[in-house]
Amino acid sequence: VPKTYAVGLRDELTIEQKKQYTEIFSKGFWVDREQNEDGFTASPSHLLWIEECTDKKLLDAANYNSGGKSDCFLTIYEGKFHQVKRMFAQQKNEVIYLKRVKMGNLILDSSLKTGQYRQLTENEIELLSGGCE
Repeated sequence: VPKTYAVGLRDELTIEQKKQYTEIFSKGFWVDREQNEDGFTASPSHLLWIEECTDKKLLDAANYNSGGKSDCFLTIYEGKFHQVKRMFAQQKNEVIYLKRVKMGNLILDSSLKTGQYRQLTENEIELLSGGCE
């Protein structure tokens, strides 16, 4: 299931650097070993810069105030240990804000606080199982 994260980055990026990140992430790349975790090849992922996002529901779910210099949404299709942070670290940048905002077609409930949960609706279950919005 694809997972989309709102990401705030430590370093401000130029338009050209953002294009480079987008291209690198779309092709996949090697991520170095970290402490006890092996290195891995990150599968191609989708990077969308916050200023390019037109999905109001996604923007609302991000509840953005990251404090980052460059903010984006990253969609990954696998789940390695600290994958998002390690992918950006490989590009010499640091994630200072990270929040999962979407799984598959389901935009997560931004009103829930850390540790809270609720029952999914039938529509949400269908979205998670691959149904259309």
